[in-house]
Amino acid sequence: MPCFGVPMVVLLLALGACQESSPAAEQAAYAATKPWLAMMDAGEYERCWDAAAPWFRDNVPSLDHWLATARETRKPLGTLRSRQLSKTTFKTNPWGAPSGEYTIVVYDARWEGGDILETVSMQRQADGSWNVVGYHVKEQ
Repeated sequence: MPCFGVPMVVLLLALGACQESSPAAEQAAYAATKPWLAMMDAGEYERCWDAAAPWFRDNVPSLDHWLATARETRKPLGTLRSRQLSKTTFKTNPWGAPSGEYTIVVYDARWEGGDILETVSMQRQADGSWNVVGYHVKEQ
């Protein structure tokens, strides 16, 4: 299954090497994934694009590319049965990404079409909010 946007790949690699801890940041980033994933689950992919961080939009080739990839990836999954938080990983200034704070939020998700690991990469914005910079699904 594809990775949505270049930022996700960069952040997964950068965060895999070193871990820091910031429970408050991880909790805030985790909470911020919920409404974004609800839009994904509802097929509101254009709203997801609009709600994502500027870095996400700058690193995905186009809105049309995002919409096509999201539909292509999500349609075979069918109906969501359950989604449970697996882990969060916090990192400041990861290599290959703009300076800042990031949290990777990983879910174990059960779908009609199978089980996947759903990974949402979050970046803290200048106003303190957390926004999506990457989304990736992988079959379990």
